[in-house]
Amino acid sequence: MRQVGLIYFQGWGEPLLHPRLFDMMQAAKEQGRRVGFTTNGILLGTAVLERLVEMQSDILGLSVAGGNQVTMPRYGPAPVSNDC
Repeated sequence: MRQVGLIYFQGWGEPLLHPRLFDMMQAAKEQGRRVGFTTNGILLGTAVLERLVEMQSDILGLSVAGGNQVTMPRYGPAPVSNDC
């Protein structure tokens, strides 16, 4: 891992749903790596934001594709629920 400068937690899904996301990020930080991830922002409450600041997360990307029921079907594979 010596050649890796940044570990970015991203893929098809919400990183904040992973129960060990912060453990993985902290392990990478302890190895001197920069860390970040992209989120839709729904789970970014005060506790999460404070933890990110405390661990000195380097990058926080926000995905805003499909910001409403009209545009979401254009960008996402899942239909939008009327329960939103």
